[in-house]
Amino acid sequence: MTVILIAEAAERAAAGTTLSPEVEFAFRLVAILAAVLGSLATTTAFFLKRHWDKKDKELRAGHERELAARQHEWTTKQAEWQAARNRELAQEASRDRLRDILYESLRWFEKGTQRRSIGISVVEASWELFPEFRAVWLAVLANQAVYLLAVSKQKEKVHEVANLVRIMQLVVRHKSSVDSVALQVLRDALRDKVAGRITEGLSMDGKILNEWHDALTGP
Repeated sequence: MTVILIAEAAERAAAGTTLSPEVEFAFRLVAILAAVLGSLATTTAFFLKRHWDKKDKELRAGHERELAARQHEWTTKQAEWQAARNRELAQEASRDRLRDILYESLRWFEKGTQRRSIGISVVEASWELFPEFRAVWLAVLANQAVYLLAVSKQKEKVHEVANLVRIMQLVVRHKSSVDSVALQVLRDALRDKVAGRITEGLSMDGKILNEWHDALTGP
């Protein structure tokens, strides 16, 4: 109907006649419809643009989150690797330091009354700090005690007697940790010293020697 009216309006316009109310209404209706359709197209385009802009932002945000997660994972793994490496380096440095301490502590027992006294002091001061050295220290101390009892030429020298007493205190106190062979050699030296079969070494009271022997022999 609208198409017929529009065609009629065109013919009358060409003939120069006045448009009928119906035709004029049709023209107005077409104009309104055109305006509405144009507005709908503009609105649709606007919302479509917003929709795709939102999708683009979501995609970019998801990509950025994925990149951030990967970066965080890499950073975490790198930090874990570095921490593990730092622990390894610290352990290596600790082992080197412990080895140096042990080496230096043993060197004090090489010879001489004063050096022996210093060595005993180093062991006493380091006993709680370095329990991993105790077995080695005790073996050395037991050997030092045998030397002082059976070999030393110092006889009644006060400093060496004091060294022997300090050594025996450590050995007796920790006898369960002394190497069994070293412990037996020390017990034999004490027994032979009391029996007079050993004539060299420090001159010690037999009662003290017996007390040490019994302490090392008992439970």
